[in-house]
Amino acid sequence: MTARRRLVRTPLADAVGVLLAGDLAPRLLDNFDFYELALASRVSRRWRTAAVRLEPRRLRHFMLTRATPLKVAQLGARLDAFNDFATSDLTREAQRIDDPVADRMLQLHLNALNLHIVDSGTTSAASYAAFIEYIAETGFSPGRVLIVAVQDELDKWNAAFQGKEYFCGDLDAQPLRGGGRDYPASGMLVSVCSSNCARRHLVSVTRHTWKIVVVDAGAARASDMFGTFRGESLLFSIKTDARHIFSRSQHASGAERIPRGVFARPKAYLLDLEEAVFRLRFMRESYLHTQVEGEDCREFWRATDTPEQRYLRWLVQGDFSRRLIADAHAVRVPM
Repeated sequence: MTARRRLVRTPLADAVGVLLAGDLAPRLLDNFDFYELALASRVSRRWRTAAVRLEPRRLRHFMLTRATPLKVAQLGARLDAFNDFATSDLTREAQRIDDPVADRMLQLHLNALNLHIVDSGTTSAASYAAFIEYIAETGFSPGRVLIVAVQDELDKWNAAFQGKEYFCGDLDAQPLRGGGRDYPASGMLVSVCSSNCARRHLVSVTRHTWKIVVVDAGAARASDMFGTFRGESLLFSIKTDARHIFSRSQHASGAERIPRGVFARPKAYLLDLEEAVFRLRFMRESYLHTQVEGEDCREFWRATDTPEQRYLRWLVQGDFSRRLIADAHAVRVPM
């Protein structure tokens, strides 16, 4: 019969216990990077508490050091610089339109900012009609507005503009004359088309210079709406003075596969990374192409098949999606 051993507490064991119950975890985790902290946070409640305290200081360093070879962090820094400039330069005047959402659209438009509008319902179309009505009636230079919407969003646009003198229906009903060079002598003219209708009139659409181009992707991907040529969305081939994107607040393209760890929190608004990058480029193309010192911003980072790279990709995906609803160009429609 095997003899039983009696465990005896020793002074050394007591000392180790005191360390484990005290500040050993914070001192140890202080040497971990952001990704290692996320993994360590799953060890115990004490380690999780210590990791959370270190999280903010580690996040920026992690994204910078891991992304530097592929320029993700540098792009984020440029977008931050642009947003800081746009926010500081944003002049806020007295409210001109009773509808506060329409007035926000007007303020951004007057400051030469493109718009990204997120709406959980359909009221944004009526607000946008009020915005167009204002600029049509207050002496803005004449022009045409093209609204290209996915099929599920067309009804709200047709209802919003129904009965307006400047509403032209779609391009099948009223195509552009003169091969696309069909400019009004005064006021605004608005056309609402499905993406298929706009593609049928591709030649005239891309020859014309529009006052505003609106892309309503609903819960879908705006980058898929108008077709591509040599890998580039044809939406970029439409010449316009201003670009506005509408989106549903619940978006299908960014279905979350949340990495494990305390830092992997659900996102309020999430697009897939390529779609988020497309929208940022679409609204800020001139800035990105003139301020990046010749760097080709169209070749964005792709994740490799390692847990750490997938975690980084998820972080960048959330960061870029957040910019679309939080930066100077954002318009949130109350529920």
